[in-house]
Amino acid sequence: MSFKRGTGSAAVQKRSPARHCACFTIRQRRRRVAEPRRLGGINRSQTAAALSPDTPDHPLNNVRDVCILLGQSINQVRRGQLAPRLATAAGYLASILLGALQQGPLEERLQRLEATLGLGNGQTDAGPNVESNTPKQN
Repeated sequence: MSFKRGTGSAAVQKRSPARHCACFTIRQRRRRVAEPRRLGGINRSQTAAALSPDTPDHPLNNVRDVCILLGQSINQVRRGQLAPRLATAAGYLASILLGALQQGPLEERLQRLEATLGLGNGQTDAGPNVESNTPKQN
């Protein structure tokens, strides 16, 4: 594309002969590309494969229950009964739940140890006479 110098304040666009001849070919190519894009947009907007609302909840009380759920979800994705995005979300939430399930027994053990040592009610083993690492001011 080139520009001609105009007499006014705006430049006038001048068409190159090669571009003018290729317009028909370019329009055909754009039409060929546009149709699959349009159909792809329609296909993407369809609802994802999900479980029905009346599906019973799966118990998730321990690590074994979470592993069973993950195994079932994997098989449902493979059969096309569950969308991969939903399975990804379930896997992410399951990893958070696994962390919480593993944290629970540690919290209980810590509370029992603190009760045994008499360190309950927010007290720590470092009493008020312990020196801090901050330098003293003179």
